[in-house]
Amino acid sequence: AMGLEAARRGRRAGYCLLLLIMALPGRAASCGEQSPQHCLQQHIQQHMDQTAATTSPLTADLRQQWAFELRQAAGNPDGQYPATETWQRLQREENFLQLLRSGKLQPAAALIPQLRGPFHDLWAVRAESLLLEQYLLQVEDAKALGLKRQLVTQALELNGDPAAVLLEIAWHQALGGAPEAALASLEAARVDAFSSTRLHSLHAAGHQLVRVSRARFLDPTAPRQCDTADESLTRTLRDYFHPQHQSLLTALWQAPQPSLAWRNQTYLIRLYLNAGGCNFWRSLHQQHLVRAAISLPLSTAEQLEQMVLLHRTLRRYLP
Repeated sequence: AMGLEAARRGRRAGYCLLLLIMALPGRAASCGEQSPQHCLQQHIQQHMDQTAATTSPLTADLRQQWAFELRQAAGNPDGQYPATETWQRLQREENFLQLLRSGKLQPAAALIPQLRGPFHDLWAVRAESLLLEQYLLQVEDAKALGLKRQLVTQALELNGDPAAVLLEIAWHQALGGAPEAALASLEAARVDAFSSTRLHSLHAAGHQLVRVSRARFLDPTAPRQCDTADESLTRTLRDYFHPQHQSLLTALWQAPQPSLAWRNQTYLIRLYLNAGGCNFWRSLHQQHLVRAAISLPLSTAEQLEQMVLLHRTLRRYLP
């Protein structure tokens, strides 16, 4: 009887996903029963093969980046790897992220001197910002504040852009469940008429994330994990397709480049997961994101590289 009930629940979940696929915009081919990440992987590989057969061969760096992704996605990250700067840098990033996922924050902090500069994915943030997010989730606010001061001080000393650093910090404060601290960082970032279009886009999207963070982390009535009961799945679908949520998604799709829009969507998914959100909700959102991404033309090496970075971002931050 229990097995029969589990089968029924599985069919109901599959039916809900079918409803999603029918409802999602775009004319991309369906991913069928594949996971979003595997669907995206096949899409990239197909275009890699097509590009390799043309007179515009792929760069060595892009081929290495994709080979690295395939090894990681296959669950075979160990063993020997090419002694190239690209591969070694990516592997150091993976080692750091693995420590964060394991909750080993002190050893992760010790690796930061080896990880200067932004990570090689769509988020393109510093290791300190990722660690700051974890400190906040572990309610180690003093350590998070110390990292914020360190990052801003470094930006000022190196003649960097404090506004960009503060925006990056704000986004990860929102992910860490500290919306008021995130709002303070957003307000401290001086984004004005002379700022770039990218900074304006990040500033606007940051305010959207703060509102969601406040609602998800601070509202005790916010829905948490859902099961496969009919009423739970129905509620999740209703909430996902609610006009208010769709309005939020639309706002985050408004970005100067597709890669920035994808970045916004992955941050929103991560925020929901950090706040104890529903895995089924995550599946809905990732299906939406991947279908939208693969519906776009993919004709240049730069577009292909951005797709590889999207694959890496999903694998790293939304496992």
